[in-house]
Amino acid sequence: MSILAASFEGVKRLNPNPKWSQAPFFLDQAERYLDIAKSHIERGQFKIAAQFHSVAAGYLSLAKDAELRGRYAD
Repeated sequence: MSILAASFEGVKRLNPNPKWSQAPFFLDQAERYLDIAKSHIERGQFKIAAQFHSVAAGYLSLAKDAELRGRYAD
């Protein structure tokens, strides 16, 4: 596991039940990591780009969980 993936796993562990208010942060982080992945793709560094893409997908998943939790919160 890369340091990048391990770092994201730490974020995920700290947010097992993400809150609605955290969704914008998670979306911003996903966008940031997608931009970094794109820059690595443009330089032909596909393995590194895949790692950043994976982390971005994880942040999108947290944002989705936060949205669903907020939408259906009682």
